[in-house]
Amino acid sequence: EPNGLLLDMDEWLDRRIPPMRSSDMHAAAAQASAQFLSQGVTAVVDATHTNSVARWDILRRLKSDGIFAPSLAVMPGVACLDDFTQAGLEYGYDDGISALAHAKIMLTQSGGRLHPSPDELRYLVLAAHERGFPVAIHAVESDAVLAAANAIAASPHFKRRSHEPQSGRLRDRHLRGMPLHDMPLRDRIEHASECPPDALAALRRARPVVVSQPRFIRDSGARYISEFDGDLRHLYPFKTLADSGITAAASSDAPVSAPNPLLGMHAAAMRLTSGGAALGAAERLTPMQALRMHTANAAYAIGREHSMGMIAPGMRADLALLSADPTAIPAERLANVSVTATILNGEVVWRAQRS
Repeated sequence: EPNGLLLDMDEWLDRRIPPMRSSDMHAAAAQASAQFLSQGVTAVVDATHTNSVARWDILRRLKSDGIFAPSLAVMPGVACLDDFTQAGLEYGYDDGISALAHAKIMLTQSGGRLHPSPDELRYLVLAAHERGFPVAIHAVESDAVLAAANAIAASPHFKRRSHEPQSGRLRDRHLRGMPLHDMPLRDRIEHASECPPDALAALRRARPVVVSQPRFIRDSGARYISEFDGDLRHLYPFKTLADSGITAAASSDAPVSAPNPLLGMHAAAMRLTSGGAALGAAERLTPMQALRMHTANAAYAIGREHSMGMIAPGMRADLALLSADPTAIPAERLANVSVTATILNGEVVWRAQRS
């Protein structure tokens, strides 16, 4: 019988839950695909830290069978990297069905300690880099963000990475068409929720791409205000990151929050909790900055800015048609903008029903 609180035990629970039947998995994947398309999402990254070759095969099959429509990239779990490389699957592998992305590392803090320890984390980062994979480190608390940034900066491969911040134009047009495995390792930190000055200074040194979740401000903001014992000004400091030259991209972390980019943009621009309270108003972004987080910067975070993330000649024709220009309306109206059609590779794959 449940008699307490389980912390960081999802893998323990997962081994005790019967696996989903194929028919149920197909139905769930089709439902998820339809939800993504209805909200203008054309590319998805599966960042599950336990992704194995077997799970890669399942996801790839869902994509190749046409059950899941958006572009798909998969992060292998760092513990499974040898299995991937032995199968001939290297960073940047892309057969047009699915692509292999960063090695995912889960860094958590419970019981007053980091798991894995800072020394173990540095070893995992180095092991991934030696196998040609950049890393994506899950880090929420300030100690975790600091340790993640320090581990990235300590790697001998650190100097191979590109330190150029994302701009409004195509970065390095000569990279267009270059295979991902030929590009410099570009590491990521997922969430970076709590960034006091020491963590921010470490991020400036390591210069990873920070992939965070603006929707959390709305969905969990009331809980942050009531329970967080740190300085609320340091939570999700999107403007400070941008001003520091750090590329910040946005994700939904679905299914933790709904995968609606327009609501994410609204949260980044307004920084209001679900109850209407302001949380870190000084960190508000302009609608254009919020849009860039969800498009050009997101493509940069996955190393695919040469093929997606903006409308330009030679880019993929993956488009979301909107009911209004999100950069030409007041920020408070972003939540009212809707998707009218979604286009994948030049083909209309979803249309809003006319009322």
